[in-house]
Amino acid sequence: MKIEIIYATTKSQDLVTIEIAANSTILDALLSSNVLAKYNLNLNKISVGVFGKIAQNINSYRLYDQDRIEIYRELICDSKAKRKALVVQYHKKKFKI
Repeated sequence: MKIEIIYATTKSQDLVTIEIAANSTILDALLSSNVLAKYNLNLNKISVGVFGKIAQNINSYRLYDQDRIEIYRELICDSKAKRKALVVQYHKKKFKI
């Protein structure tokens, strides 16, 4: 089976295509791809999905040919809090508060 594994940082995106045996799991694919070691990722601290849907158990999730595994990073900040901080900063500048 041919599987794609995608991981993105703030500076780059990495797409790795691997060949694995039929009935392989997400964990099997991640371990054979070397992506975890390349980016020093801890399986306990990341989320993983297939085609945008988070996989709850990577040990038992069976892959199909042409599946795309996506490795999700932790968010650096909450987007709502970031927007709110930008609005406050804008008003301070505009009204010289």
